[in-house]
Amino acid sequence: MLFAFESISFLRRWWRLVAVIFLLAMAVVGGAGYYHASYQGRIYPGVMVGNVSLGGNTLVEAEQKLQAAWDNMTRQGVPLQYADKQIIVTPLVGSTTDPDSVYELASFDVHNTALTAYALGRHNNVLGDLVEPILVKVFGYHVPAQVKIDHNK
Repeated sequence: MLFAFESISFLRRWWRLVAVIFLLAMAVVGGAGYYHASYQGRIYPGVMVGNVSLGGNTLVEAEQKLQAAWDNMTRQGVPLQYADKQIIVTPLVGSTTDPDSVYELASFDVHNTALTAYALGRHNNVLGDLVEPILVKVFGYHVPAQVKIDHNK
């Protein structure tokens, strides 16, 4: 008779444990679903290109921010320093034979860089799409800028 009461007690504890695990799993999936829905059409927080934060922006807004950063870098150039010498390098150079001609040595693919940033956490992989946006928010993610260099000029 004692055995019957122990097995009923064991079954109750086991079902409680299963119920708690199920509820926790549903809470995690529901929270992740809410997080995904709240950033639908926008880039997840923590995504950066260089020092430009794109989190919370739509694809169009991200492209505008990246283009503004590229335009600023094109105007100001990038300082390069070696030992005690420093030069400013810009992606645009003028022609020595024709002062009105300007050649672009490097170009920035704004659209594809923004698409890469937007694609984080959107790979149609259920587990990856649940985990990746949270990891990006916690640890951050730097998307590489897609810059093309023209070696012929």
